[in-house]
Amino acid sequence: METRKHIKHLSKRYARPIEASDYLDYRSKKAPDLPSVDTLLRMFGSWDDVLREAGVDPERGAEDLDRIPNHILVLALQNAADDLGVKTLSSHAYDRWRTEFMESGKQWHETRANPPSSSVIRKWLGFWGDSVATAGLESQKRNTPRRPSTVEIINALNEAKTAVPGMLSQTAYQMMYDDLTEEEQEKFPTVDEILISFPNWETALRTADVEQSDVLHPDGLWTAEECRRIAKQAEILLGEPLNQSNYKLIVEKSHTPKPSWKVLQELLRQ
Repeated sequence: METRKHIKHLSKRYARPIEASDYLDYRSKKAPDLPSVDTLLRMFGSWDDVLREAGVDPERGAEDLDRIPNHILVLALQNAADDLGVKTLSSHAYDRWRTEFMESGKQWHETRANPPSSSVIRKWLGFWGDSVATAGLESQKRNTPRRPSTVEIINALNEAKTAVPGMLSQTAYQMMYDDLTEEEQEKFPTVDEILISFPNWETALRTADVEQSDVLHPDGLWTAEECRRIAKQAEILLGEPLNQSNYKLIVEKSHTPKPSWKVLQELLRQ
């Protein structure tokens, strides 16, 4: 599979565990057509299983997602800010600091060899802006909301829809926004700025003509949109056109429900 080749290549770049954030960074810079982490997790169940499927030792590729005490997460943010000499800390700056620290071979903390990744920090402390605020720092959030034009909002929501797997909820948009670089964030209005122009999130999506759902197939809880996404990601994962035979392999390996081949084909024709 094409994805397996890329993950193996990525694993050779680091003398440390390979994490989902490494894959995301590599995907955004080198191979944007690879499946998202969310899609891989839907298909295989966990990041460990994704690595095993790619032939990579999970001991080298898995990240510890067990509950980490808040004071440890806060300490990591404060250490990064102190070392970088900043009070405003973006997630990208934090992850660059973390990578450099781990490559130095130093022990970070008596309870952990390495600082937690930004994704783990967000998992337990919330959105990046909330996380850094908990640590007494500042994020790249604009001080006062601006009023973006309707065209700006429409363009931003449509671009976000292509980048976010599944439903484009406020939370999904915010998570995408937090993962952008400071320069990239300037091209997107924040959720608060979008809601200045619209009474609610659903109205903004309707104005942008963003497809969120469609009629469920009568023989299963699937929509045409979901089937288009599944088929596209399956072909990327397989590295070849989708057919009944190789789709059966995808279904057998998946840890999450998938539509039958018949249902998939019927909805793809819509």
